[in-house]
Amino acid sequence: MLRPPELKAAPLANVPANASAVLHVDVPALQDGTLWRRLVVGRGADRGLRRLEDRCGFDPVGDLETVTVFVSGDEPFALDHIAAVIAGPLQHERLGECLGD
Repeated sequence: MLRPPELKAAPLANVPANASAVLHVDVPALQDGTLWRRLVVGRGADRGLRRLEDRCGFDPVGDLETVTVFVSGDEPFALDHIAAVIAGPLQHERLGECLGD
């Protein structure tokens, strides 16, 4: 049986030393920001999220606090593995039920 990994409280502390790239996003700050409104909402690039919200009846990323994505591999600068650490109450069961219909 596989056990889920034990994550550290600080999201960036979960990034391995051999990561080639790291992206850490404060989700509420991003969505409240001018750039998000101009470059994403203003251009309609959030259509997928809005359709998902309309279909499921809730915003699937609305409660997220942070998202940390990192890329690593066996060789320096390799892009073999991509992982994400999400902090906040992701309603995965509710989302799965909605998408399973």
